[in-house]
Amino acid sequence: MEIFINLLFLSIGFFFITRRQKVYSSLVNHFTIFGFVWPFITVGTQLAYPKQVAIEVVIFYYICWFAYIFGSSLFKHNFSKVIEISSTTYSRIKILIIFLFLFCIISNWELLSLILNIGNLLAWAALRKENGFEDLDSNIFFTLFQRVYLVFIPLGIFLFKNQKISKIFLSVLIFSGFIFSILKFTRAPILNLFIVLLVSYVYIYKKKLPLFSIMVSVLIIFLIFGGSMLILTKDSSGYNLVDDINLYLFGGQVAYQDFFDGSYIDNMRYDINNYSLDFVNYILKKVGFIDTYPSYVREYTNNPIVITNIYTFLDAFTYDLGIVGALIGAFVMGLFSDYSYRIYNSRRNIFALVFYGYICYFNCFVFANNEFIRFPVLLTAVSLIFYNFLVKIKYEK
Repeated sequence: MEIFINLLFLSIGFFFITRRQKVYSSLVNHFTIFGFVWPFITVGTQLAYPKQVAIEVVIFYYICWFAYIFGSSLFKHNFSKVIEISSTTYSRIKILIIFLFLFCIISNWELLSLILNIGNLLAWAALRKENGFEDLDSNIFFTLFQRVYLVFIPLGIFLFKNQKISKIFLSVLIFSGFIFSILKFTRAPILNLFIVLLVSYVYIYKKKLPLFSIMVSVLIIFLIFGGSMLILTKDSSGYNLVDDINLYLFGGQVAYQDFFDGSYIDNMRYDINNYSLDFVNYILKKVGFIDTYPSYVREYTNNPIVITNIYTFLDAFTYDLGIVGALIGAFVMGLFSDYSYRIYNSRRNIFALVFYGYICYFNCFVFANNEFIRFPVLLTAVSLIFYNFLVKIKYEK
């Protein structure tokens, strides 16, 4: 019965995905990413943790998948003509890249110095396990520019494609971005950089990425992922890498059942109890209107088989508005992601493409948490609008 239900929903979902996919200029897009990641996690969870997810919850996951597909299928997309920009615009972009590169170094300098003084890999990993990096995130400059390599690398690829910078210049940008992404010894920034690089290359060069290249890239990501886990757990007896990967990828859908059936309890009292508008809560606290609000980091489960504090992207929506909220949230995420693609596709603005790279990454990470509701999304959008204003992109007539 479970096999039949999975096959039925997968057939329906992929039928609509293949029909909608035709409107996008590349297979690398938010729709394809979410369209394959979410059912992969849904099926994988049932295989990794047999009988741990109720069949009605599995069906609900597929319905959320459909809600996202529907939300991402409302806009019409017309392939826009490529409009040449003026030579002065290229110069301004290059100047912007240089400044952002310098700001990125300055904002990460304390972290860089700390790691260089540590002297060895295991001590670096130990500092990560002991949350030794937490006190370095306090200033606004760090918040604004710690990951600005996700902006200057796509801009560099854009200039290189138009023969405005050298290969060495671009290589320095990409290499520095990789260094900055591994400073805290966490996996998410590396995945973020990989997705942004992939999206930037495909849309700027307008080329189909060979399947072999995608497979090699995914293999490298898994090697980095697995290697970091082994280093972080070097002193742990009885450690099993496969179990850890299963927990990281598939534990969230098992844990989400606590939200689905209402058994997840947050005993803390807050000035505002809304979970889904995390970025609004962040702003309200910064301006002094509230002192406390729900943490983005959840409580750990009481499930002895799956001990985790990640509950997929559906947790906040469900906590606020129940399963209806989860369906609305999935629909809105699909709508917003598709609108982000539409903004880029309507004019092919490089800053819109940078933002779209972020959106693709957010869709890739839905098995763990919900990046769409966080303040960095708003901060990134505002920053890119400001950079676009500074550059003052002009088009050739």
